[in-house]
Amino acid sequence: MRRQIFIRQNYGFDVVVEDFVTREYALARYDRIYSMGAWEHVRPGDVAPILKKLCGALKPGGRLVQQFSCLLRPQTPATFLLSELFFSGFALMTLRDQLAEAERAGFELLHDSSHDYRPSWKAWFDRLAAHRDEAIRLVGVREYNRYLMLFVLAWKFIDEKYANIHRPAFQKPGYDRAEKASNR
Repeated sequence: MRRQIFIRQNYGFDVVVEDFVTREYALARYDRIYSMGAWEHVRPGDVAPILKKLCGALKPGGRLVQQFSCLLRPQTPATFLLSELFFSGFALMTLRDQLAEAERAGFELLHDSSHDYRPSWKAWFDRLAAHRDEAIRLVGVREYNRYLMLFVLAWKFIDEKYANIHRPAFQKPGYDRAEKASNR
């Protein structure tokens, strides 16, 4: 709670940390919505209704910025195995499918950028390995080894071009063209 107050006082916006899938949103309340590292955990069948809900929650001209992992090509046995071992019940979508769902929900794509997540996976692996004894004491050797495997598989998944991190920025229509040009 103190962080939220600090952010409000120093940066002038609110941070809400809630389940965005089940949360109800007031219509046209928000100027911006940011989602980092959450969409890869949304079941593909839930993406469209959530995007419609978020589009409705934005004011005209409002923006949705997401950061998520997405497949660079359709599902393969390796992607299925990774999702079942670590994120049961969830399946990554391709970027094309994610963008199409956002457009169907009413968003316009402003831009998209791709980011290399391998340094994050390596840092997490290195930190876990450096704290091996403490981690095993907390969760046991089986869970410790499971996460070592996750970090290695995730690195390989990106390294072999199965998936990547994307950060698309969308805008809800309902603004004039001069405003759009000044916001870029």
